[in-house]
Amino acid sequence: MGNNLFGTLAIDLGNTNTVVAFQDQEEINSVLVEIPNITSSPGVIPTAVWFEESSKILKIGVSALKMRDNSNSDLFFHSNFKRLIANPIEKISQKNILTPTECGEKFFKLLWASIPRKYEINRLVLTAPIDTYKGYREWLINLCGDISVDEIALVDEPT
Repeated sequence: MGNNLFGTLAIDLGNTNTVVAFQDQEEINSVLVEIPNITSSPGVIPTAVWFEESSKILKIGVSALKMRDNSNSDLFFHSNFKRLIANPIEKISQKNILTPTECGEKFFKLLWASIPRKYEINRLVLTAPIDTYKGYREWLINLCGDISVDEIALVDEPT
């Protein structure tokens, strides 16, 4: 484990792109996390999900974008879902098989599982939109219930 880095992982789930950065506890600067077949560039993940329920195929980021021209993409390809999580004002008028909340959960869980093992995470920082903060915060807290880190911090997005 000599090459492992210990520190803070920050995830900013965005409507178009999600940013993932890591700061080692011994360093001042952070690094953008690169994940093969998920990031489009270091630290940047297209906020997209491809999910086929019958075959349980789940892809996020670049892998999901590559699937969007396939047949039945109106059912299996999901994007633009972040702004709809915990937002009672927005109307969901999509044919997709997943709700925005389910998309967010699948995206986050696969992202978390795909973080390179060299990063030993003892603190997780997540952002939450100020306009739907309360509901989104509850969603994040429930989502992080199974994550094993010492500390989880929520930061409002304008910050």
